[in-house]
Amino acid sequence: MKWQAVHFFRQPHGLARHDAPEIAMCLDYEQALECRELVELIASLSLSEREWMLARAVGTLTQREQHEQELRHKLGLRPRPSARVPSRFVPLPVSDYQSPGNVKAEPVSLAKIQSWEQADEFPPIPAVCVAASWFPKHWLEGVPEKRRAIVSQLQSLYPIDRFGGVPFPLDAEESSPWVEAAKADRNTSLYVIAIDHSEPRSAVVRKFRRWLKDHKVDVSDEDRKARSRKGKVKIPARLDDLACYRLSSLDSLAREKVMDDGGFRRSAARLSDGKRRAAKRLQALRYI
Repeated sequence: MKWQAVHFFRQPHGLARHDAPEIAMCLDYEQALECRELVELIASLSLSEREWMLARAVGTLTQREQHEQELRHKLGLRPRPSARVPSRFVPLPVSDYQSPGNVKAEPVSLAKIQSWEQADEFPPIPAVCVAASWFPKHWLEGVPEKRRAIVSQLQSLYPIDRFGGVPFPLDAEESSPWVEAAKADRNTSLYVIAIDHSEPRSAVVRKFRRWLKDHKVDVSDEDRKARSRKGKVKIPARLDDLACYRLSSLDSLAREKVMDDGGFRRSAARLSDGKRRAAKRLQALRYI
């Protein structure tokens, strides 16, 4: 086992503790490596499939769609409406998808994914895994310049300081990123909210505050403890747990060698606790 699989903050080539976006991307990336089905699917993707999936995740257009929009503009047609919302998880191209109206469907589909039901059951795929050309090698095995380029490309998907909102209704393709984000994070829920645009903004805000106050949400003990720590998600600690999970899969001699060579040492008790927490998160993501 390489040090890049466990010692994520080893210097000079590891993560910088002040770089929150890359730390969050590394966690998504490394957790996904534990899912063999996901690894095999990403390895089978063509360049056009990767482009399509990343464009849907980031909320942009593919080259083909940009060309289509230009043609519609020249013909005096209205641009295609889009309700895409940025998501750190990519949607899966489904072979039975039919574009609305008279627009030709995107020629991208995975033979393995034949229906939206199959796509819904598939584990969430982080966009960072699709963007990284060196996947399924570990994140830290990537060239630093390429890592920085991906962080720059996808960092807008991670600092969430606003509500996501799109017009309703959504078709299956448009709703897929929302569903994947909600499935991957038990603290995320999806709601349909009707807004009367004739009302003053202050009235809308007042109603929404009342809704937040009245709405009841079940909170687990683990989430309650996390919120008590100033509401911050301890992503570095989750990477540490993942390292413990991986080290626990080795026999004692191999584990000692990895910890010595990598400079990452944990006690047996800490390995056990970290393994348990990491396994719980991986199961919630359906990676194991």
